Amino acid sequence: LVDYVSWKQKGDQHYELTLQLKSKDQWGFYADYEDNKLVLHVKSAPAVDISSGSLKGLIICVDPGHGGKEIGSIGCSGMKEASVNLALGKRFKEALEALGATVIMTREAEQFVSLQDRVDMAIASHADMLVSVHNNALPDGRDPWKEHGSSSYWYHTQSLPFARLARERLVIDGGLKDYGTRYQNLALCRPSNMIACLMEVGFMINPDEMSKLANPQFQSSSGKSLANSVKAYIYQKLMSTPAQATESG
Repeated sequence: LVDYVSWKQKGDQHYELTLQLKSKDQWGFYADYEDNKLVLHVKSAPAVDISSGSLKGLIICVDPGHGGKEIGSIGCSGMKEASVNLALGKRFKEALEALGATVIMTREAEQFVSLQDRVDMAIASHADMLVSVHNNALPDGRDPWKEHGSSSYWYHTQSLPFARLARERLVIDGGLKDYGTRYQNLALCRPSNMIACLMEVGFMINPDEMSKLANPQFQSSSGKSLANSVKAYIYQKLMSTPAQATESG
């Protein structure tokens, strides 16, 4: 499982350990301690049989952003981002379940859930993927007619390929402008235990995009687009990755 290990003393009370794994693909990892022994846990590939054509065996956590007292941005029609996120998250869940995946939702109603609770749900469920669904806005002074479209965000390098693929597919399927894939230190992107990214489907403050985001048909097609991105990513990665050992310490 491990190719080599290197270490360096970065400073007082600061020790850096680097492990290079033999596999080029990474599904997730975390570290903890057993007494004074550091233990690294490396996640195995999801138990998906690609010959079945389904996502049976995949556990994915879908996080509709904001909710309750956290309403997010306000669209030009007065619609709250939290409501749009929830509608999109539910359509995403339906499309994933139609493909056979097991879906964990961080919320299924207009309720407040803390960022840490959302992350904890994904970790506790041993999710293979965590996808947070949002919609974008801009600070005052910037032009929503120039800056708009679909985008995605990642923190750990292991999550970049999916974040990029899902954004590209949303752009093609939804017909919105490509707003790019960016590195960002976000709470729902930070857990290393699984592939994790945040999707901004569109812009609440762009009138053309807001009219689409409020449309149930567009919400359904966006949910299917995200689900198809998950399937394409999982299948591509499993076909290119040799069989791995089970989660190890």
